[in-house]
Amino acid sequence: MAWLLRDWHNYGSKFYNILSPRIVRVYCVNGDSSGGKTTHLQVAASVWGGPRLVRSWRSTDNALESIAAAHSDGLLVLDEIGMCDPRIIGETIYMLGNGTGKARANDRGQAGRQVQEWRLLFLSTGEKTLAQHMA
Repeated sequence: MAWLLRDWHNYGSKFYNILSPRIVRVYCVNGDSSGGKTTHLQVAASVWGGPRLVRSWRSTDNALESIAAAHSDGLLVLDEIGMCDPRIIGETIYMLGNGTGKARANDRGQAGRQVQEWRLLFLSTGEKTLAQHMA
């Protein structure tokens, strides 16, 4: 995994603007507790800047939208999908994979702030697969 991230960091993100306005790559690591999943994320984060990049799935979908936008053109690392509300996992993964957030209206029903967009490499961990969490 480290070579993939090193090459991505060195070359991949530079080609984003050429290839597509929005590209998101999603990689999910799952397995038993104490199997080294978080350690894998920490190693990946070390290539990009350190442990501050490892975030928790324990967030609302709106917060994850802002977090994804803040990590645009970089690495988004979310640890332990089991911490996320199962009702929003599917929609959140779909949103993260689409590379764009929700359009919102203001209190007068008019278009509010600009829709957030991102391009990123997204890593996630969990004891179950995404499909098992969404079931």
